Amino acid sequence: MLTAAAVIEPQPMSPAAAAGYLEACLPSVPRPAWPPILEALRTGAAPALAGVSSTSLGLWLVHCRP
Repeated sequence: MLTAAAVIEPQPMSPAAAAGYLEACLPSVPRPAWPPILEALRTGAAPALAGVSSTSLGLWLVHCRP
């Protein structure tokens, strides 16, 4: 019987931090679509994208999108 366990609860990532992470993962010459996406994320112009990229899974999915 398990009587105690450590719990790790992730905190939401800020849009600026998500944009920084995505930018760091991109090649030195990213596809033309990426700079406007990162700018929209940083400026708050894409609230749905900010919501998705605030979680680890969402950020990974955005990163994996070709």
